[in-house]
Amino acid sequence: MRVWDAGSGALTSIENGHTDRVFAAAWSPDGSRLASGSGDDTILVGQPGSGKPAVAVTHGGAAVEDLAWSPDGSRIASGGHDATIRIWDARRPRPQTRSPGQATQSAGCH
Repeated sequence: MRVWDAGSGALTSIENGHTDRVFAAAWSPDGSRLASGSGDDTILVGQPGSGKPAVAVTHGGAAVEDLAWSPDGSRIASGGHDATIRIWDARRPRPQTRSPGQATQSAGCH
């Protein structure tokens, strides 16, 4: 995944870790962390350009199609192709809750 500076158009970092296409990415409210979700069933949470490895968690068996941070940056919501929404502790990514879906695809977390 490539991270670009929106103001200058400059490439700021190239982040590795996903083994499939990235479908979703969202910056934390304070702009310090980036969460990305992929077709490989993973969510990566890291600090682009810091050289620190991203923390990886598994959504639970389906492509991650949407991500959203809570306003205080303490939680991340992920929506998967399996129509579930999971809420994660963003400080040490681990699942907090799971909402089984009713539809065939995620409708978004925003």
